[in-house]
Amino acid sequence: MNYKICFFLDEPIFKYQANYYSSSTWLLFILNFSKTISSPVTVFSPVKKINEIPSKLQIYRQNDCPLEFVDLPFYESFRSFVKLPFKCLFKQLVFVYKSINNFSHIIVRAPNVNIFFFNLLWFRFRRDSSKVHMVMSGNILTQANISKSSNKINLFIEKFIIFLISNSEGFLASRSRTLFLYGDELLRRFSSLHFPQKVITRTPLFFSSPSATLAKPFRNIPTIKILRVSSIIPSKDILLFIKSVHLIKKSFPNLNIKATIVGPHKDKKYLNVILSEMQKLNLNEYISLRGQIPFGPELFKIYKSHDVQFMTSSSEGIPRVLLEGDNFGLPLITTKVGGIPSFYIHDKNCLISECTPKSFCYQFERMINSPQLISNLIANQLRYCRNYNFSSIICQYLSAMKLS
Repeated sequence: MNYKICFFLDEPIFKYQANYYSSSTWLLFILNFSKTISSPVTVFSPVKKINEIPSKLQIYRQNDCPLEFVDLPFYESFRSFVKLPFKCLFKQLVFVYKSINNFSHIIVRAPNVNIFFFNLLWFRFRRDSSKVHMVMSGNILTQANISKSSNKINLFIEKFIIFLISNSEGFLASRSRTLFLYGDELLRRFSSLHFPQKVITRTPLFFSSPSATLAKPFRNIPTIKILRVSSIIPSKDILLFIKSVHLIKKSFPNLNIKATIVGPHKDKKYLNVILSEMQKLNLNEYISLRGQIPFGPELFKIYKSHDVQFMTSSSEGIPRVLLEGDNFGLPLITTKVGGIPSFYIHDKNCLISECTPKSFCYQFERMINSPQLISNLIANQLRYCRNYNFSSIICQYLSAMKLS
């Protein structure tokens, strides 16, 4: 059967396909999805052409299964939605309103403004809700990014939109045919609402590395390399990582501790704070800032050359970098935030730390003093992540959508 399927994504997936890992993951997933069903797929996604009317863009082909892109600049964030000129926003809504009738299945990734947007359009396909499938990644209120605008009107509008979204999540979910949920916590929350549609648990989008070579953690003692893969922004708490490395060096003077931070410098002010702290603690020669490295051979080499991965964030969704590390058998010490507890269990496939350098140092000490603990963590990590590649996730989609 020749299906007509579209995805609504809040990520600018084609502008950054070459160097933006999160978006390129979705791109590769959709290409594989299209190939599996042997049908073309249309993607509605922002490409940051803020004042242009949506136009269909044929930009990528693989095995004669084209992906057709439609630009929706307002779709990326609350701020885009608020700032877009009304005339342009209205034209985009009308464009989508007319377009969605052409599709047999609509897959919506819904963490932010998407939910509010789809409530505006719900009357358009309320009689045929069997075509709508929601991908929900967490409590949208925890992901809402309210600006610190001095303009009280703009701030009020953004807060009002968040209020509407918070009251729309259950409304839209209850009317969708399928919910694809990230982790057990969301499954429990939505199952308790007794929604009639099928509810399934699924993992973050992830694809296994083409390399089967694993890391060899703690094989080169006394040299130990600690890895942090993250954007350098306050919510990732890179300061905690630096202070933890400093305390570990101080607590284990016989070890040669090295650390690497891989990720884009999105906040220059925060980057200066990081550099200042490194200088203050005399860590410049021990911590390397590598910047952003695309998902590929160079990043794989970094994973394989390190001994342990730290996740020091104070706020997270479900970080793909943890699954990346799992794929290479890299032991993990992480904070218990966001969706991490839905997939990671203390002493099973990770070590959970409190958000303090002392706690990270303690868990690090447990790890280096117990080779058996390290072996158990790695075995469980590999067993887990190998069950969640593109093929298995696509099978879940097709089964739930009754396309298989």
